[in-house]
Amino acid sequence: MTKRLEELAALLPGARIVGDAQTEITSIERDSRRAREGTLFACIVGAHVDAHSFIPDVARAGARAVLTERASVDVPAGVAVLYVPNLEKALDTIVPFFCDYPARAMRVVGITGTNGKTTTSYLVRAILRHAGRRVGLIGTIQAMIEDEVLPTSNTTPDIIVLQQMLAEMRTRGMDAVVMEVSSHALALGRVAGIEFDTAVFTNLTQDHLDFHKTMENYARAKAHLFELVSAPSAKEGKTAVLNADDAASETMRAYTHCPIITYGVDHSADLTAQDVQLACDGMELTLMHGGKRLFHLHTGITGLFNVHNVLAAVGASLAEHVAASTLC
Repeated sequence: MTKRLEELAALLPGARIVGDAQTEITSIERDSRRAREGTLFACIVGAHVDAHSFIPDVARAGARAVLTERASVDVPAGVAVLYVPNLEKALDTIVPFFCDYPARAMRVVGITGTNGKTTTSYLVRAILRHAGRRVGLIGTIQAMIEDEVLPTSNTTPDIIVLQQMLAEMRTRGMDAVVMEVSSHALALGRVAGIEFDTAVFTNLTQDHLDFHKTMENYARAKAHLFELVSAPSAKEGKTAVLNADDAASETMRAYTHCPIITYGVDHSADLTAQDVQLACDGMELTLMHGGKRLFHLHTGITGLFNVHNVLAAVGASLAEHVAASTLC
């Protein structure tokens, strides 16, 4: 992937270039250790480190331009500067463009909620693969391209790493990506530029209030995923999957403008479970869809919370047009 610096600047209101606007950019990085020939280095000012101090280092490594929101910076000869009003917002715009919007080429299932994201994501991955699809996974613990494991350091990687992962998945022919989407990622714009096809809400319990301060803010951050899945797109078949047993689903619903599949055990829903039998080594249940028997399931996971996870995964799979016969 290569773009000219002027192409990136053209996307950013208020941007200006000092230096060669024709500079060819071959990567965008915010980690100075990853700078190489052709890099545009984003000078992030953090709580403890000011990345502007790394400009000489990245220039020696081959960086050809730096991105900054400061009014003026000193750079070595041959290094261009792209000045922008807001650096993080600039990254939200230029990184997906630079990577040629990889999410547009794949079905993307986003899963958010306090608990159950990981289990649900692995269940959806397994179902989609059983249906014959090639699937990437971006999760709390790891990212995967089919069976290859790619370690990650955040629940949802920063926008640069995430778009690079998606680009690699597209290059390697993935049909779908299943992604855990944290409230931090939604609040901080890490998933900017991703066109979600199915969005799943698991539940909301008291957590992360050091960051969000209130439960209302926490729920609102989660709800942004449902704004994203509802956004206008060339893709078709957008769906939200909501937990009818969790009151916070009403907040998610308020920001959803696409078809909804509900699931639940205690409340009326599109997808429900009957005849649930829990054991130490697994559970059995009958899944009902629209009041009709879908199939009977025996699974090696157990616990009432996993009944919800199974229902969420089945809802996401139906949204992704997996045949009911494949789910049995």
